Amino acid sequence: MGIQLNGITGDITTPGDVGIGGTLTYEDVANVDSIGVITARDGIRCTGIVTATAFHGDGANLTGVSGFSTALSNTEGTLENLVFKTTEAFTIGSGTSIRIESDNMSGNTAFTRLSRINVSTGATFHVSAGTTFIMNVLSVF
Repeated sequence: MGIQLNGITGDITTPGDVGIGGTLTYEDVANVDSIGVITARDGIRCTGIVTATAFHGDGANLTGVSGFSTALSNTEGTLENLVFKTTEAFTIGSGTSIRIESDNMSGNTAFTRLSRINVSTGATFHVSAGTTFIMNVLSVF
């Protein structure tokens, strides 16, 4: 396993800690391994896929994850963490085309927590044949 530190290239094997004040670049991305803990004061940046047995923290800046509602607080063990809010309506903007289509694996059913979908002039909203679309699935509106 080779790393480069301030112009020095080579392998480092150590039973203790290795401190790096600058940037550590590791090119052999197929073989990055840590038995212990990697700690970074300014974050860890990865251009590839990060896989872990668990991720910890509030997840506030995650993208691509769809939640079903928003807790009033991120503090576990509080009532506000167990009380939720959700959007009542969504507007499909002009020039936008949306198609809702489910499949047999999902019972040909799609659903939303929304109570209302507003379709702007010039927008299209289509539920495909054979798909059952259920609105206000939480029955809160």
